[in-house]
Parts: sequence; structure tokens; C-alpha cells
Amino acid sequence: MKVINCRNVNDGFVKAMDLIAQNKEYTFPCNTAIYFKVRDGKLDMTVSNRSNDVIWGAFGANVVHMSILQEYMAYGIGVEIGTYTQVSDSLHAYTDLFYDMYNQMEAEDAFDFYSQMSLRNPYDNKAINWFPLISTDIMTWEQDLTRFLCRAPMSSVDFADPFFNEVAVPLQDAWYLYKSEEYDEALIEVQSCLASDWGTAAYNWLNKSISNKGK
Repeated sequence: MKVINCRNVNDGFVKAMDLIAQNKEYTFPCNTAIYFKVRDGKLDMTVSNRSNDVIWGAFGANVVHMSILQEYMAYGIGVEIGTYTQVSDSLHAYTDLFYDMYNQMEAEDAFDFYSQMSLRNPYDNKAINWFPLISTDIMTWEQDLTRFLCRAPMSSVDFADPFFNEVAVPLQDAWYLYKSEEYDEALIEVQSCLASDWGTAAYNWLNKSISNKGK
């Protein structure tokens, strides 16, 4: 990774008209730009959004995708992870999903301050464990990433960085088994993921999706 000696870096996304020309559809990017800057030895990241669904986007896909990018970038330039800020010009929620989630949260008393104040960050009380994204040098990790993206599900490939062997591979194989309608095997496979945050989220998603198929 080449480090640019400047005050900040702006990563612009694909131009909207280029995307339209490629896809033949009037689809505009939701994430429009990412701004990076190093402050006090930490990499701060600001994500700019044209349009953002608060449930599936901001607190769904974005918080995962963008935080991984920030961790990767920080490791690559040799600094700690700083703040992650997201700015959305149009922050919204789809009503059917919103009301369904609202009703579930209300049933679980999630809006009552006193019932929630005793809850702790699961990373702090070790209810779930964080697994490092990168444990090797950045070039080795990027080589592993390329090999992982070329890997056929359920095939035997040994990676140098444990993140791929212990986290990414079990998740990929569980997804493949799920898509192959081998549901019991998918739920077993996902439990071999050593990152309990990733594993728990994946297991809950798979279990809910499988349950919904039986309705």
C-alpha cells in the first residue's frame, strides 16, 4: 500500500452516469465519497451518502463494510483506528420494515430506559469476541484476499492469515450450504467461525431465513 503524504485522502465512488451506462438502468450510487485523514496517530473516516436506508444501509450493510475498510486502511498505513462518521443527505426507512422492527422492539421493552440501562457492550463483557482482520503483513493479506475470492466453496485452501481460515471460509461455506438448501449443515458450519461476533450474526440470520422458508 502506497502512503500519500498529504493532509487527507478522498476516495470518490464510480460516477453515476458511468454506472448507468454499464447497467443500462437508472441506478445512482448511494455511497458517494469517503474521506480519510490521520489525526493524533489515528485514521478518521467520513462516509458521504446521497441516500441511506437507516436499517438495511446505515446500521446494516454500511457499518460492516465501511468499518472493515477503515480497519484495512489503518493497518495498511500503520496507524490506529480513529472515528467513523457517516453523513446522509436522505436518511430514511422503508415503512414495512420499520413498523415490523418497531413492534418487535416494543414487545421486547427496548424503548424503556430503565430496562436497557443495565445492558453492557457485549465486547466489553466478553459476550462476543473480536477477531483481528489482519495478522500478517498487508501484502500477504492482500494475496490471501485474492485467493479467497477465487476459492470455490467447500474446497481446501490454506491461507497465511488466520482471518480467512477461521472466519471467512466458514462463513462462505455456510452461505454455500444454505443456498444449496442444506440447512442443517449450514447452521453447523457457521458455528465453526471463530469470530463470535461474525458467527453469531451469521447464525441468527441463517436461522431466521431458514425458519421463514418453512412458513
